[in-house]
Amino acid sequence: MWIVDSGAPGIGGTQVAGGARLIVVDPGGDRVERVYHLDEAVHPGSYVDDVRFNGRVAYLSDAGAAGLIVLDLDSGRPRRVLDAHPSTVGGPVLADGRVLRDPDGAEVHLHVDQLEVSPDGRWLYYQPASGGMSRIATRWLDDPSVSADELARRVERWCDTPSTGGTAIDATGTIYLSDLERRRILVLAPDRSMRTLVADPRLAWVDAMWLDADARLWMPAAQLHLTGGLNGGRSAVDYPVRIYRIPVEAGPPARDHA
Repeated sequence: MWIVDSGAPGIGGTQVAGGARLIVVDPGGDRVERVYHLDEAVHPGSYVDDVRFNGRVAYLSDAGAAGLIVLDLDSGRPRRVLDAHPSTVGGPVLADGRVLRDPDGAEVHLHVDQLEVSPDGRWLYYQPASGGMSRIATRWLDDPSVSADELARRVERWCDTPSTGGTAIDATGTIYLSDLERRRILVLAPDRSMRTLVADPRLAWVDAMWLDADARLWMPAAQLHLTGGLNGGRSAVDYPVRIYRIPVEAGPPARDHA
């Protein structure tokens, strides 16, 4: 089990020294196997949000300070890349017809949030929560000798996506993403065509989707936009929070479930 510690109390908060970590837990043995410290790759306003794997490399998104972290799982050394690059910087997030606002009424911007590795490991797809998916070849990300300017030139705009809560990728390279505005799940094919998989009022801010070995897509309806921190200080969450699932055409890529 891999656990991301964001290192901050919330979006817009300040990093706690030594707080940003990737923690490896053995559920069977009930013990922590390793802790990867990310201090040297975060900023004071960072909020480390998500992780994906590609062999002995992990990629993490920073939704608080706009950037990606490349972590060598053998040496434990993290590197910050695409720091404040336009592809990692988010704008206003729309959900259910309104812009998210913090308790002080200011717009909430969630920077690079969702990320997925292609089944062959060649590409990393990523986007801020406000949408606009980009991709970059992992060969450039994984090479510490590639300059920041060269890395920036290797970014490709991939798809104009809506405000999104979560993504998943299947063995064919098809990406599933939640549309926060219309409470639906979209399917983005490798040829960039997009269609609606399902739309339902119950799919309120679907986040952290997961594909299982039986080709079922799990969809936690997290209702994050109704929590006080993203709803002007007032919680409107309708409990209980539920998880839904739906059959899809393909299971998970082996790279992500090894």
